[in-house]
Amino acid sequence: EREKKIIVESNICEEKNIIVAGCLRIDDIIKECDHVNNSKKAVCLFSFRHVVAGLKVESRTGFYDHEGEGLIELFAQTHEAIAELAIEYPDIVFIIKPKWLSSWAEKIREVIRDGVGREIEDIKNLILTVDIDAQTLIKRSSVVIGVNSTTLLESRILQKTTIIPMFGEAGGKYKDKIYFQKYSGSEFIFSKSKEEFKEQIVSAVRSENQRPPSHELIDEYLGFHDGKTLERIVSILETEVNLASTELIAS
Repeated sequence: EREKKIIVESNICEEKNIIVAGCLRIDDIIKECDHVNNSKKAVCLFSFRHVVAGLKVESRTGFYDHEGEGLIELFAQTHEAIAELAIEYPDIVFIIKPKWLSSWAEKIREVIRDGVGREIEDIKNLILTVDIDAQTLIKRSSVVIGVNSTTLLESRILQKTTIIPMFGEAGGKYKDKIYFQKYSGSEFIFSKSKEEFKEQIVSAVRSENQRPPSHELIDEYLGFHDGKTLERIVSILETEVNLASTELIAS
């Protein structure tokens, strides 16, 4: 419904020509949600850049080095915290997943090097990777972390403890730009400081709490919670094809 509203208000298409069918890739995740092992001791951070969805800051790379613009402090403190926890808890696997390597990976290495004084390769239970897809990582993790990403919704569908760091600029200048605050406490854990963030991660790894997401959350952001998006799309296509066939015969 949000996408439909944007398309209509942008004058791309008339409302009468839009059918909301749902988010196709969510079907399989919904069907698997009750069969995922949540006892694994692994933490996955879906890395974010200084400029995340919802922020309007001029940047060609997603990183911004000018003071006062973007989530610079949040980026540094979040990645530092993960590295610090990995050193402190060698029995827990910590995974950082950016969308690509190159300059993004170097920024992660830089803040960990400067903040923790270690190279990622020297921390054996800390993994920086782009080679594993998001859904597989979510299933393999007991705790998922991110900012303004649909992976957080997928994490909740798969009944994972999901933490959103909301300190640094995210708790100040850009507080109103952080998604899902409506569901704070009920669906997502919001961290107000780096210290609280670390404590919440450790507590969540030790807990075996497996809580399904609310239908309200899924419906608001993904359209439907029934896992039948494919069926709806096929039905829509069949209707259109049959209608087109009838018109061709008539002409």
